[in-house]
Amino acid sequence: MEIPEKWAVDFDKHKLESSYPESEFKKSPLHGIWVEAHVRTDTLIFTPYYDGQEPVFHLERGKRKNSNLPEYKSGPYHYRLGESVIKTRWFLSGAVTYNPYYLEISDDSSELKIGNFYDASPQNNDTLLFIRVAE
Repeated sequence: MEIPEKWAVDFDKHKLESSYPESEFKKSPLHGIWVEAHVRTDTLIFTPYYDGQEPVFHLERGKRKNSNLPEYKSGPYHYRLGESVIKTRWFLSGAVTYNPYYLEISDDSSELKIGNFYDASPQNNDTLLFIRVAE
């Protein structure tokens, strides 16, 4: 018997949401959708999804040139928050360690400054500014 796709997606979403109490997650000032302020092609999505290990956020970077593939380093990341730091680990990486990056949230939670965790080459170790566009 084939499972209807909509049911499978709804079931998976329900499983993920119920694994991590949404009320706890909403206390985080990161909850929502953030767009990079200068180029406006990169988006961070912090949702209450949880895979049983660490909280998860998604990085959407658009498509590669001449291809329908997502831009490199797009996708889900595990993360851990600390004082002025976010530690990230890309799902598709073979690494088991989390890398620390600078993090600052404005007092009104409308802006997020974060170290460039997805293009960490020596010439791109800058801080990026993201603007919240939705909660």
